Amino acid sequence: MENTITRDQILSWGPCCRELGEKYDDKHLEALFAGREALTPEDTVALGIPSADVVWVWASPVALSPDVLRRWVEKTTERAIRLYAIPCAATRAWANRWLSGEDRCYESACDAANDAAATSIAAYACSVAACAAAAAHGGAYAVFNEDNDAAYTAAHGGTVGSVGSWRAAGDIARAASAAARKAQVADLLAVVEEASQ
Repeated sequence: MENTITRDQILSWGPCCRELGEKYDDKHLEALFAGREALTPEDTVALGIPSADVVWVWASPVALSPDVLRRWVEKTTERAIRLYAIPCAATRAWANRWLSGEDRCYESACDAANDAAATSIAAYACSVAACAAAAAHGGAYAVFNEDNDAAYTAAHGGTVGSVGSWRAAGDIARAASAAARKAQVADLLAVVEEASQ
């Protein structure tokens, strides 16, 4: 079945939190599957699994059809580029070329990332967004991690001076990171829905 995952597949990837009493021990996995042979992306979201874990499961190259995985990566990368690379002068030209489809090569994304990182620490979030595009060549999960890092970095860089403490800025950045993971899950559900029509 396309766009489904079995318990055996998940276990074959060596997930964390498998010790007795942890959130993905045998007892908890059995409860999550509730007698079903496989779960869909919608099932995992409905179960209340943390967004980071939903992303981990579905970013596997065998969990989704190649077309759905590719579209999910592109949707997430496009969102990161619009949020972080378009507003930055150092990456705007490259971002527009990526969004138009004119230039999606790995080398250009890396160059954009380096250009943004060289301008200022605040621009680092833009470089992470550019890396998200480059990471598409290194596997889907790398894209989602880069998008998550961009959210964290942008929020931290944008709030550290205004809130007056690294701790408060870190809390804001962690909230932005969690929001990015939720956006990635929303991207996944939208792509799966589009593919089913």
